[in-house]
Amino acid sequence: MEALKDTAFGILPMTDQETLDMMAGTKAGKFLKGFRGSAPLDEKSAISIIKAVSQLMTGFAEIQEIDLNPVRVYPAGAVALDVRVILR
Repeated sequence: MEALKDTAFGILPMTDQETLDMMAGTKAGKFLKGFRGSAPLDEKSAISIIKAVSQLMTGFAEIQEIDLNPVRVYPAGAVALDVRVILR
């Protein structure tokens, strides 16, 4: 979460558990669980986005970098609002 200066990095490919652990180590991870009375957010959808990006990165050598910012996670579903792809 860039606004919170809160980032995490992982080595691809990542398992669902590694992804959950990575997210749990961030400030944004608290929001996924529900924070100060807010509803928990859809972790499975967030993981689905991370897995899809992981598959793109490992499946296409010409992709150097992918930046999804922001990603909005809802109580049901998630969506990347802006995506930037840098090719080699």
